[in-house]
Amino acid sequence: MTLPVIPKVNLAAKVDLTEPTQAVVEKGLEKVDTALAPIENLWGCVTELTGMALDGMQEWRLRNFHRIRARSLKILEERGTAEPRALRPKQAMKALGAASQEADPALQEMWAQLLANAMDPEKDDLPSSMIDILGDMDPADALALKHLSDLVEKYRLARDEKLDADLAEQLQAKEHTAESEEALRKRFDPPHKDAIDVPLATWAAALGCSEQACLVRAAALSRLACVAAGSQTTGTTFGSIRIPSPTEAESWTVAPLGRELLRWCVPAS
Repeated sequence: MTLPVIPKVNLAAKVDLTEPTQAVVEKGLEKVDTALAPIENLWGCVTELTGMALDGMQEWRLRNFHRIRARSLKILEERGTAEPRALRPKQAMKALGAASQEADPALQEMWAQLLANAMDPEKDDLPSSMIDILGDMDPADALALKHLSDLVEKYRLARDEKLDADLAEQLQAKEHTAESEEALRKRFDPPHKDAIDVPLATWAAALGCSEQACLVRAAALSRLACVAAGSQTTGTTFGSIRIPSPTEAESWTVAPLGRELLRWCVPAS
């Protein structure tokens, strides 16, 4: 049995939105029709996703997506990407539906980075979960996650510098055999390098808000599995197992899914 070939959606295909929206609908559909196959036309896609008639809200959403798409193509151009990768129809429609609802400039930039990476043939295939998570974020969530990530990196650099300094001091203190030096290096190499906790008070100060307001952001990000309560956390203990209470956490860290989202949505520094 031969499986059918599923066509992909080229979001990099040229679409002119400089004319009034009605003119785009009347004159531009033939361009969009071939570019976004198998979607019959861009308006039809948006209408299917929203169940709304052609009105101001749809125009607002289409223009949001056009700004994000234009920015993502600019990013690819700056990278020197000549042939952007097409996306699977389900993936493209999900991205169109979620990104078109975002008007915040900071989140639009994250969407642009996400789509640019998705269309970059040098990058991994985009996990659809990244679209879902970013679509569920509000600007305050994204800002809180970015600040926490920056603090974690700051703490990691400080820790590594201290460990390197301590190791160098120990190595200079006395002579070591190759075996003892290796053992010493292992002792100064933390087993859980990514387990960097940031005190709640420090995170709140970076956001310029109260600890209670910061906990609200932490709860939202925890629901998205982007952050996790740190080791210095109150909670309930059953034998050797501690169940942290996110609403009482004294420290927080970026969870693996949060790090992955930032890898897709924030350019590497």
